[in-house]
Amino acid sequence: SCLYWFFGLARIVFIVAPLLYLFFGLHIYMASVPQVLAYAFPFLVSSFYIANYMFGKYRWPLFSEFYETAQSIFLVPAVLSVLISPRRPRFKVTPKGQSLARDFISPLGWPLVGLFLACLAAVPFAIYRWHAYPLDRDVVIICTIWLAFQLLLLLMCIGSVFERHQWRRHPRTWAFGQVMLYSQNSGASARARVRDLSFGGMGIEADDDFPFRKGELVHLLVRDSYGNKYIIGARVLRVNRDGQRVRAAFEFVCNTLDDFRNIVGYVYGDSVRWKRYQERKRKKVPLLQGARYLIRQGVTGAVHAFWEMVKVLVEPLWERLGFRGRKLSDLQEREAAVFDKVLDNRGGGDDKKIHTDFWSDLLSWRG
Repeated sequence: SCLYWFFGLARIVFIVAPLLYLFFGLHIYMASVPQVLAYAFPFLVSSFYIANYMFGKYRWPLFSEFYETAQSIFLVPAVLSVLISPRRPRFKVTPKGQSLARDFISPLGWPLVGLFLACLAAVPFAIYRWHAYPLDRDVVIICTIWLAFQLLLLLMCIGSVFERHQWRRHPRTWAFGQVMLYSQNSGASARARVRDLSFGGMGIEADDDFPFRKGELVHLLVRDSYGNKYIIGARVLRVNRDGQRVRAAFEFVCNTLDDFRNIVGYVYGDSVRWKRYQERKRKKVPLLQGARYLIRQGVTGAVHAFWEMVKVLVEPLWERLGFRGRKLSDLQEREAAVFDKVLDNRGGGDDKKIHTDFWSDLLSWRG
């Protein structure tokens, strides 16, 4: 139903209601703590458990609250604009096949940060009303707990707008199956297991006797769940040896229309693979475990997001100080380049040596 998209209005009310009381003394929700514990709290807990029982395989606990809170601040203006002028709004298509060269915070995060700071500013007002209005302490307790829950949701929303760097233009997904590899130069061959797959390449796992090296051109002989066979050209991107196992990544080489047809047919034409992928994800988790996972991921992302915001605010000062005539982001990119160079030239060294070489090279660059 199209009425579903009005959830943004309800979410905004849930966020603003405790602020209206703590800031302005508006009594939106008049109830005592015993009344809330007797009626509202059992209803809230039972609704969480029933939702997890019915939809736990498809959506983990608190994900709906997190999803709707993150969208509400942007959805309300869009819904109201459609009601006012149904033909005026336009739909913008999200760009596809792009990569992110560095970590950054999305511009969509700033309104969420403003709402988070407004809720955070209400905490001193809650303390003030606790001491100034003893008869309203039940309402203060309810609004403060309500406010704390909204602060947690907004913190997780801020974590979601922190964009991590993504070098792959086509994200890889889990896959299964066997693959035969033949070298176009040496004629060597090997059998391996498919681990992940994307439109741009494939990850495999093989035994220790893996005869291929980085940069070598190979043919991948694969078969989908329907028995269709495909021969796809690929280039070895990297080979990692871990004890008795070898993990390698390949980039598909597409030179002709037949190559493109084979890649599309193998990657997207096997519905059984996609069904198994969905079945692997449909795993119900306990209510507290799912909530703990979401909170941990959200708070971690929020810490990174706030750090990026600090860098955005500090960067003009950084340039004014004239540190090497470089921006802070340029310095970070240089550090990443130095680290990559050390990894490429380490020749199988241990982690301690990598750490030492990285900092010595970086300090020598900084002078």
